[in-house]
Amino acid sequence: MLSNLASHFAMNERWEVFGTDIEGARVEMREGRPPETDVRDVKGAGVRLIANNALGTSSCTGGDLPAAIREARRAAQCGRPAIIDFPAPQVLPAVRNFDSKVAALTTAELTEWLAEGFKASRLAGVSNVAATAQTQSICRRIVNHKGVCATHRSTILTVSIWANIGDGFEMLRESETSCRFDIDLGPILGRFLKRCRLCLGTASRPEKAMPAVLSEKAALSLVDLLEKTLVSVVNAPHTTLLDELRGQPLLRNDVRIVDAGAADWLPGSSPFDDEGVPRRLLNIIENGCLKSSIFDLRSARLKNEEPTGSAARRFDSAPAPQFSNPALQPGHDSEKDMLASLRDGLFIEQLKNIRLTSEGCFEFRAEIGAGFRVRNGRCAGPVRALNVAGNLFRLLGDDLVTMGTKARRLLRGSAPPIMVKEFYVCN
Repeated sequence: MLSNLASHFAMNERWEVFGTDIEGARVEMREGRPPETDVRDVKGAGVRLIANNALGTSSCTGGDLPAAIREARRAAQCGRPAIIDFPAPQVLPAVRNFDSKVAALTTAELTEWLAEGFKASRLAGVSNVAATAQTQSICRRIVNHKGVCATHRSTILTVSIWANIGDGFEMLRESETSCRFDIDLGPILGRFLKRCRLCLGTASRPEKAMPAVLSEKAALSLVDLLEKTLVSVVNAPHTTLLDELRGQPLLRNDVRIVDAGAADWLPGSSPFDDEGVPRRLLNIIENGCLKSSIFDLRSARLKNEEPTGSAARRFDSAPAPQFSNPALQPGHDSEKDMLASLRDGLFIEQLKNIRLTSEGCFEFRAEIGAGFRVRNGRCAGPVRALNVAGNLFRLLGDDLVTMGTKARRLLRGSAPPIMVKEFYVCN
């Protein structure tokens, strides 16, 4: 689809074509039902074109790229003024994350793999339990008028165990993602069964600020919130807030957050971002201070900065800054020790619908998707229908008690469990 592109454009046009090809297989298994299988093959391309200093965009699926180019040209006739230019060829890092075993897995092989895991576990006693396994083989290619022609192939294998275990309780889910066929179903099933047993206790609803231990997944949600904060700051056209924040002690001085965009064998890693800019390791937070933000081409131009290789998009959407593999670095205490130190508090497994509010700078609200009351160091039963609120920088600053010794790799990033002095429970 992306061959001989220059012949489709005029000499005075600046252009870029972003192509994706995703092949995959998916299997879903439920107790007592035959497996449901599905295969997919999605091909698409996005076109960005600058003509007469105006930007036009379009996309297509399948192979009708000439029509998409014509549509982008028409869009440029009434498009907004272009404030970007496309990158020139650069040296790209070598990134390994293509596993031929994952790319070759069939639905029959995925089904057999899941069935063996089910047989070895004790999931039969959990109502409405289901398991899914999904493979993706992704090919991304960037071509532009400056001579960039970059291609990268990667694979992703995702496994999820999930069930709705009780009235009013959020659906429980345990999952793991890898670029390779190296996922061990045993630990995933073990974590899932442990959480199911905890949910059988009597539900409670605390009504005050409480100390809390956040699981790896919940801690990573706070890193995702930091991403939203940085994106809102860098896309604001007339503000000096980023300059004011940079270098300031925002978090506790032992907090470090990095974004490893070009690391080997991490989902989301690649030599280049979705605009063709080379990825690299970014020190976002170091010693509690903001060292780097994340920029795509547009936001970098707005702030007179260099792009950081952080653009993400589908072929049918505009690029936007995004972390690729954020990691909150571990601390010195285990999750077991954190829980043992709680006389009365919360253990938060999952935060959902986490969002910035207009109540103050970096204030947020969220819902507890899965959480438990902790009494005398032990989980005493689930909490349900609970909303929480806080300040991102206070939680990871003055209110941060400790961080776990071990970070767990999740779909997009990694984090250890953390313990905070106070998490505000609200209606």
